[in-house]
Amino acid sequence: MVSYKEIREKIQNFPKYKGCKYEDRSPLVNEGFSWTFNLSFGEPYLLKEYDSYSNFTHDYVCSAIQSVIRPNDIFDKIVKGIELWKYLGVFEMSDISGMICFKEAHDYKEIQEFQISSLIHLLESFGLDKKKIYPTYSVGGPIFAISDGKYKFDFNVPEDSVSRELFIKYGIPEKNLIKDSTRNSFLCLHLNRKTPWGYRNEIHYNIGSEESPELLDIATLENLIWLPTFKPGAPEEAQNINGITKFQHSLHLSVIGVERFAMVVNGLNKIQEVDYLRDYFEKAFTVFSEFDEKDVIIIGELIRVLHRIFSDLKHYRLKLNKRQRQYKNKMIIALVDKLGGKFDPEKIKPLLEIHAEVQPWHPELKEGIEETLTEISRYLSLYYKTVSYTHLTLPTN
Repeated sequence: MVSYKEIREKIQNFPKYKGCKYEDRSPLVNEGFSWTFNLSFGEPYLLKEYDSYSNFTHDYVCSAIQSVIRPNDIFDKIVKGIELWKYLGVFEMSDISGMICFKEAHDYKEIQEFQISSLIHLLESFGLDKKKIYPTYSVGGPIFAISDGKYKFDFNVPEDSVSRELFIKYGIPEKNLIKDSTRNSFLCLHLNRKTPWGYRNEIHYNIGSEESPELLDIATLENLIWLPTFKPGAPEEAQNINGITKFQHSLHLSVIGVERFAMVVNGLNKIQEVDYLRDYFEKAFTVFSEFDEKDVIIIGELIRVLHRIFSDLKHYRLKLNKRQRQYKNKMIIALVDKLGGKFDPEKIKPLLEIHAEVQPWHPELKEGIEETLTEISRYLSLYYKTVSYTHLTLPTN
């Protein structure tokens, strides 16, 4: 068994692209995702370095292990008890070979080859079989179809033949390559400001058999080499995008989900079996012994997310905006509903203590224990002055 701490440190120390700068993680509440929590890897660093996603005044390469919360996963998967074996409400995402930003656009093939060779080297260094890697690649097509009708201008995205050929070159069986013609393999986002577009490869690992594959998405490669254009004189908003042009700079990123990777490395069947999560959930099963396994996982995951949010708010002295408060409140409601309308801070405190203890790389969790209990209790007492908190509705404030 390879410990999560060891896996985490090995990824951190894995060879990066030349000139790499190591960054601290961003708070879960940051400018890059002002309408939600930190969803991805690079946006906070791009804003810190350039105050832009598309105007690179100099080269910049960085490495970090980010913390990520995706509300859609929480409410569409976890709260509903769907595929709990692989979903976490809060997880870590690390670069593999650095986020690479060039002032002058570089040869896409050269960087993509560096990314793919680094990915395979990392997996093989943990004894994983590259023949179990199943990457996606874009087969291209009209942007109207790829964007599911969002963008109506005339542009035909070329097939991503570069990554296809490189995966084969580095030993991925051709039959493992997954053709894709959606936004999953061609990023065309607008994150409240001009955002580069380009190819994306989802990296799946087969945790099943060759005859009955069970593919787990563990990593992503991105090579952003285009830039959207906008209607003349119109604000740079998604509805005003009218075309696409070559990006004068370039942005290249390879990231891996650390907990899922640890799951694969150790041949585990559930993500809750990763050692630091295992220790936490063992305590959760004791604390909430009256609930079944599925409900304990849901309860435990909601507590983890809230603990991380309140700890970051305290540590970084941050405040939530209206949309973020709504997400946070909805999580509290879901938690108390799963608890049968009862919230007992003294019962939950030992669980938060374990949560802090098993993650020494997040020291803010210890100082956030009382904050978490106080803020959840304060919210409930402020909005619901009855004994029972069941079947609550999301407040508008």
